[in-house]
Amino acid sequence: MEVLDRLRALSQRVLARAADRRVLVVGDVMVDRWVNGEFVKESGELSGRPCPVIRCPNPQYALGGAANAAANLAALGVRTTLVGAIAKDPMGDWMIGACEASDIEFWPARAPLTVTKTRVIVADGMALRYDVESGYGDGLDVPFLESRVAHAMRSSGAQVAVFSDYGKGTLRRSVIEQMCELPLLVDQKGDDWSVYDGATVIKANSQESLEHDKFVERGGVDVRSCKTYKVVTNGAHGMCIELNRNEWVRVGGLPVPVCNTVGAGDSAMAGLAAAWACGLEPRECVEFANVVAAASVMLPGTAAVRPADIAAALGAYGR
Repeated sequence: MEVLDRLRALSQRVLARAADRRVLVVGDVMVDRWVNGEFVKESGELSGRPCPVIRCPNPQYALGGAANAAANLAALGVRTTLVGAIAKDPMGDWMIGACEASDIEFWPARAPLTVTKTRVIVADGMALRYDVESGYGDGLDVPFLESRVAHAMRSSGAQVAVFSDYGKGTLRRSVIEQMCELPLLVDQKGDDWSVYDGATVIKANSQESLEHDKFVERGGVDVRSCKTYKVVTNGAHGMCIELNRNEWVRVGGLPVPVCNTVGAGDSAMAGLAAAWACGLEPRECVEFANVVAAASVMLPGTAAVRPADIAAALGAYGR
């Protein structure tokens, strides 16, 4: 119970201060589309091979990627500003409205399409995921993106900045350099982290961290310095933080019932950023992020974790 009491007190500290904190999120935004389908029959349309026919009524939509990190911050009570690239299309219009409904100040940049991920659920299991994306390529208006980030850096009053990299094309070294004026927490993608040089925290899952270590062993640049923390998530086993080179502090996972893991990494980053903005120590920030991630996996779909969800996760841990 001592650990549980400490986590409750830690969560209360963050949530009590959240309304006075501001965080800027920049990165690859997307729409998560969820369809609860029903198997109808098998069709032989594919050259005689059986093909399942699924009836998919009433899709549900959620903010995904960097927008999900922003939604989680806003749900925790943090004043949140978001910069990301969308197109003038139905999904882009939906995202603008969803950000407004979630109390997120959204400064959209221009892209050739709005990235959309659709997950089809049948009989409580994911039957299919299909993505609408092609990479921004030359279609991203980079000068406009840079101006949006510069404006948000000036106007948001943020204490902390987050860059959420999903490899869709928003990442630019010029954007990272602007954001390094604040404590910058990066949710990374890929094994070469040199583009994130100057970040305060680089967060990766265990597989991504291993791939980066192998990259460094092959002669790649390791940008981490004594001022850069490395945070690694490891699913149900919890999280850890490298406070100094090879000095790791581990935070065990919370044994909660798992409904779904989509978006848990975004929730963890939101918890990390909220606690960092509140001035907590690095280990405490990871502990709070771990609680937020546990609350996230208890929820269906792509979910924004609220204070009541944190209470439920801690309650489940205490049983």
